[in-house]
Amino acid sequence: IFEAVKEKFNVKEALEGETAVNGVPQLECITPLRLLLASEKLPERWEKEVKSMESHNKQRMQNNQWKIDDTNIVKLIRERLKLERFSEELIQTACGILEINCHEIRTAGGYGARALYPTVALMNHSCVSNTSHAVHTNDY
Repeated sequence: IFEAVKEKFNVKEALEGETAVNGVPQLECITPLRLLLASEKLPERWEKEVKSMESHNKQRMQNNQWKIDDTNIVKLIRERLKLERFSEELIQTACGILEINCHEIRTAGGYGARALYPTVALMNHSCVSNTSHAVHTNDY
């Protein structure tokens, strides 16, 4: 997708350079984009496991992260990557699903990442908090 529109970026610079502080739209859009592409490739799983996850779009519209996501993710996907088949609302919903339902994990290299576990996400919204999660570096 990036190659088709000649969109390039330096991953090492993005992770370690000055741009890491300000955010790198090309990196910020990857996880929401993967979720959107998966919704097309595996529509049954999207419908059954992901689509109904809470995104809190109404609340998110009121905060600054919505505007940042609009600039760094929505516009990048729709305008720079020319993927207009994904509506602004659907992209924001994907961002919200990830923001609300993901768990932070660490890569073997120590970088932060997010993981979406649909079954675990159900417990995320219980009225009584009764779960916790831990990731041990030696067994993931």
